[in-house]
Amino acid sequence: MEKLDRATHVLQEDAEKGTVQIADEVVAIIAGMAATEVKGVASMAGNIKNELVAKMGMKSLSKGVKVEVTDTDVKVDLTLILKFEANILAVSGAVQEKVKSAIESMTGMNVSEVNVRVAGVDVSSLEEVVESLLKEKGLLRERSYSAAVPYIMEDIDEETRIKRARVPVAFSRGVQQQ
Repeated sequence: MEKLDRATHVLQEDAEKGTVQIADEVVAIIAGMAATEVKGVASMAGNIKNELVAKMGMKSLSKGVKVEVTDTDVKVDLTLILKFEANILAVSGAVQEKVKSAIESMTGMNVSEVNVRVAGVDVSSLEEVVESLLKEKGLLRERSYSAAVPYIMEDIDEETRIKRARVPVAFSRGVQQQ
């Protein structure tokens, strides 16, 4: 694979058909999209540059992805935010396999490394669990839902296997006191 400049690589040269080139950004997009398809991944985490670009209205499809493409292989670094109850090792392993497979099958390039960094946990799924338990128990109403915490703590431990769960105070809805 011949390198044309720092961001584009020749995948194939054919005297009859012509040349096929690929940009590093394309490899990064493939990696990011493959990673977000794995169950347990909430989103990709970006750096300050990605966040500024997003605030200006431009969406980077390679957010949270860094690729290094050489003549012999591809190395990928991913930064992820996982869903609250995701098994970090299982999800990370699935992401590594999915990203490697996607890049190799789509480009023909050899992927030598897929490094995963978990930068955060999305707790919105915990809020959904708490809200559904409150609805199930008929406690979701108009008052502060902190009154429902004693009623649902046992269920949270039992149903979601969360030990010493802390209930987020982010709900705008409340609960009916009993």
